[in-house]
Amino acid sequence: MTSVFSLTDWLGIGRMNVKRLWMYTLYVGLLFIYIPTYVIMHALLKWVTFKKRFMRLMGSNRNSELSLFSRKNQVTDVSITSIDEKIDFLTHRNPVYIRRLTLWTPHELAMMFAGLQSTPLISDEHLAYVILHTVYAHSVSWCRERKMYHLVMSGICDSCLFQGFYWDAREVYVSRDAKKLIIKMYDNSEYFSDATEPLDRANFDQAKLHAQICLSYYAPGLAHNHVHFVFPSTMCVLSKSMLDKDGILYNLLSPHFRFTEAINYQALRVGKASNNKRSIVDRLFFFWQPFPVTKEQFIEGVAWKCKKYYQEQGQKNPKEQQVEPLSSDESESSSDDDMEEQKTQMKNRTHQIFPPRFMTDPKIGKIPYMKFLKGYYMVVRKFVASLEPLIDKEEWNRLALAVSEHVPKYNQVNMIDAITTFIHQVAITHYCDHNSYLEYFAWRHGCMSFRYPFEDFGKDRYWEAVLTSRRRKMTLEQLKLRPDWLIRKRDIMRTRCFLNVFVDYIPNPSCSMQLIDTKYNFSSKLAEQAAQQFITNLRKYDGKLKNTPPSIPIKQHDGEKRADGQQLVVLDDIVRSVCF
Repeated sequence: MTSVFSLTDWLGIGRMNVKRLWMYTLYVGLLFIYIPTYVIMHALLKWVTFKKRFMRLMGSNRNSELSLFSRKNQVTDVSITSIDEKIDFLTHRNPVYIRRLTLWTPHELAMMFAGLQSTPLISDEHLAYVILHTVYAHSVSWCRERKMYHLVMSGICDSCLFQGFYWDAREVYVSRDAKKLIIKMYDNSEYFSDATEPLDRANFDQAKLHAQICLSYYAPGLAHNHVHFVFPSTMCVLSKSMLDKDGILYNLLSPHFRFTEAINYQALRVGKASNNKRSIVDRLFFFWQPFPVTKEQFIEGVAWKCKKYYQEQGQKNPKEQQVEPLSSDESESSSDDDMEEQKTQMKNRTHQIFPPRFMTDPKIGKIPYMKFLKGYYMVVRKFVASLEPLIDKEEWNRLALAVSEHVPKYNQVNMIDAITTFIHQVAITHYCDHNSYLEYFAWRHGCMSFRYPFEDFGKDRYWEAVLTSRRRKMTLEQLKLRPDWLIRKRDIMRTRCFLNVFVDYIPNPSCSMQLIDTKYNFSSKLAEQAAQQFITNLRKYDGKLKNTPPSIPIKQHDGEKRADGQQLVVLDDIVRSVCF
């Protein structure tokens, strides 16, 4: 490549243009391998779908079932999916995964070979923005001692990584105005963004790089798990077996079930994205497996997070907490009388996590992402409350009691908040977690693997040895300015392949899953009118968000993405179930 650059430099052709030309050439060449792969995978998909349809025709249609997926943590999820569920997923979701897997992967490979895979070090301002405006807000609390927001990456320290990989960051503090950061490392050492000495600032940037790597895994690997698993699967499986298919309750819940059983079964029982053993096959062919941990470690991380949330938090006695007054853009989604009644009901809570903590914890409710979710919760709650007189209470009590066997004390939650939390979690929070993670952080800054431990830049002998062994030559002073040069392009490529296939929502034009297009198919005219008003209220709230200035103004650098006002996720994009 050096000789090529020498020639193109002499001809006056920019090196970036040469790299892009080389990338497109490689991509076309790789398509000769991946297009036949696409055809073969589609043919196999058709064959598997045909077999499932034949099995159903012959009367084999076992219902979905729940069982433990971790005996260590004693939490349950889908263990068997019904034939109907498998066929639906094979028909409407599998094809889009195949297309993304076979046509996007060669593009990422070509970018790597052309030297175009990179992930810049995140700026201080954008790191603060990401922590307060995306999925990471689930793990943020208020630190009274320091009067700062406090992100704890729980579970990272317990992860057993492959030899030679490092996740050394543990916690991040963010000041109320988002202008100061403190990063705590694995050994409890702390690094400050307002450091004045050049060496201290360089060490902070290295710590920030480690935080960037850890955050890349933490969102899909730990922070988001309670949203995705256990509760959504339990509601889906039990509702299908226990509820009247023509009743108001089933028709209210069922649009938010679709594909959930199949996707959670795939994630926990099959593990195509996480089954990384670092074998020759994994390294050379399964480019969408970026985790530097085994499938077993990943699943136990999921189980630990779900146990901590549903079992440990769910078993606690609820604390009566103050309900923070909603801002004008939130409160306009319902009338004053309705709002006061809803706040009173939430204050008299009978469960620690239903409704979610951001509804009644004033400090958490002020975090921009939680404030965004809180407003949507009130819109959903008003919809559910309007249907409450039409719901069969005995049917609901039977379902809630059955769910409580998997989600402790669920039957003690008032019906409106129990149902609202489910719909809000699967139809709002799930998609917004994925989308905010990608759009504001992972597409630009994501990489899940890192090959160097955190070491003080004052250790000259260590860093001289590191720099001498690297193919890309640089001085220590250059490294202090650009620690992101330590990230391997192969690790970036593998992360992006994973994000492309398993984190991004891939739409199917023949099967709309947008929340705004939801059809509840109520037989009652009153219920249908309530559903129409629900869509109207969603659009109204979305419009208010877009026109409301950010609650915490944060400086924006070139290339960084910010929301329009407080519209962190666009309503038209939101998907109504856990289907990816």
